[in-house]
Amino acid sequence: MTKQKHLTLDDRSYIQTSLNNGFSFRRIAEDLN
Repeated sequence: MTKQKHLTLDDRSYIQTSLNNGFSFRRIAEDLN
């Protein structure tokens, strides 16, 4: 079973900011959970 999640606008903004600051995808995923 997959664990899919709809992202809110705040989540998308957080992802964009985190990527711009050099965070890893793993770190971002852990922060969103």
